[in-house]
Amino acid sequence: MKLYIVLKYITIIIQLTSFQFKSLNDLIDKVEGDLMKIRDAAEKAFLNRCNYEGLCSYQACSYDLPEKSCNAEFLTAICSCFTPTGTNLIMDQFTLKLANVYKPVINPDDQNVKEMVKLSQQLNPIFIDTHNNNKYLFKWIYFASNVGTFAMYPGSCINVFDPRYRPWYIGSATGAKNFILILDFSGSMSTDNRDSILKSAVSILLKNLVNYDWVGVVVFQAYATTYSDKLVRATSDNVAKIIEFVEANEPNGETNFSDAFQKANDLLKDSTYDGQVSPCKTFIMFLTDGIPSHGITDQQEFLIFFETLEQLRKATTIFAYALGDNSVSQIPMAISCRRSGIFEAITNIEELSGKLNSYFRTLSLGMDIKSPLWVEPYLDSSGLGEMTTCSIPVYDRTVTPSRFLGVVGIDVMMDDFYFYEASKDIIIKYLILKSMSACTNSDTTECQINTMRPIQYRCAPPDPNCQISLEWDLCKKPLKNIFCNNIVPEGKKLEDSCCGVVAQACTKLITSSIYITINIMIFVLVLVFIL
Repeated sequence: MKLYIVLKYITIIIQLTSFQFKSLNDLIDKVEGDLMKIRDAAEKAFLNRCNYEGLCSYQACSYDLPEKSCNAEFLTAICSCFTPTGTNLIMDQFTLKLANVYKPVINPDDQNVKEMVKLSQQLNPIFIDTHNNNKYLFKWIYFASNVGTFAMYPGSCINVFDPRYRPWYIGSATGAKNFILILDFSGSMSTDNRDSILKSAVSILLKNLVNYDWVGVVVFQAYATTYSDKLVRATSDNVAKIIEFVEANEPNGETNFSDAFQKANDLLKDSTYDGQVSPCKTFIMFLTDGIPSHGITDQQEFLIFFETLEQLRKATTIFAYALGDNSVSQIPMAISCRRSGIFEAITNIEELSGKLNSYFRTLSLGMDIKSPLWVEPYLDSSGLGEMTTCSIPVYDRTVTPSRFLGVVGIDVMMDDFYFYEASKDIIIKYLILKSMSACTNSDTTECQINTMRPIQYRCAPPDPNCQISLEWDLCKKPLKNIFCNNIVPEGKKLEDSCCGVVAQACTKLITSSIYITINIMIFVLVLVFIL
């Protein structure tokens, strides 16, 4: 028995050392190369979604999930699923999660959802092969669609989750960018909880930036102030501080649009970048509820002034939102029209998620990002430890411009990078430069953007010669084998399923492949000594 254990761990060591690379760059090239193969498979699968009749998909909180098996490469204490030799996961297919964080939650009977599930099902073989060929390097592999489906391999339980509001998803969809928030905190924003809608929107928007983005915030009442006199990199620390800055503001006083936009112009003028490249696009989000009562108050005079702001004319898109019932839309709509943006009204907080998801999808319109992007390291929710995600968009390339479908991603432990470079700062800077080089400008025309605007807020009559849609043509025949049975035993609730278990606090045990290698080698030496 002891000899068997020794041989088993020697085999594992051989597997672990087989993926070693000559340099950090070789490791990154390996991850990016495999990821782009999955991207290509996903784009091909989209074209075949209406004809595929293969395996059904298990939803992540099902009671009837397939048998789990123990996997030594996932040595995390994942609640009751933990064993001394690994974590119990589903290895023969992915599990599927339908977004359920914001209302309305995803409807499994929606045809668009079903078609994205059919796309995901075709990725199961390449998920398994990619993982098996790199099982001590790659952790989670997944595809997140723009309609809220999330296919993750190896299969596991996921409780409350919406991939469309994760930094790796938004970062891949939009590329490296400048992002400026112009926020109205005048006295009228206290009406109907408009300031609460604004703060909720700001939190969602900022938490979905990535560390190759640059961000600035302007808040205004009778006069405007900024978080910083320059744009700052959207690191997790900076984002947390900016959210605190915004939360500290309360509605008061008058409304000064002109000072706010002057400050935004100055932010762009005075900013410098700490890398070899800078974001290629600037997006401005303008959140307000009314008309100016201080500074330049006449609409025509304001628009003349607005056109003098040189920095806001350079590759800048402005999205404007009027908050609350009976909010005034003339100036916000006019400036969004002049900067290839979109104007919408958000009357209550329940509309927030849908309107912002529409914003994110519109940002991706006309993009064709061909290179993978990397996000700032974060702690894996299942307890694996510190990891990063390499991701890349998936497109429908049968239309022009290409239609954004979703994002594929691969998670890699940070300890695997530290084997080649001890400095976390150096690794992050390198990954940032790689990601910023993937930046691309949208090739969408103004008339195409106009067709994307809500009908009541279009800047001109739609041109029938340049129609565009975020939606694809639906399959004409019924789709088979969408979801496997999800039989809920009588008297049971969600808390009783695997999601109820995994939602408990989990403790990290061992994280990276390199760390596992060292510990197993020590373990083997001890056993050999005993024998």
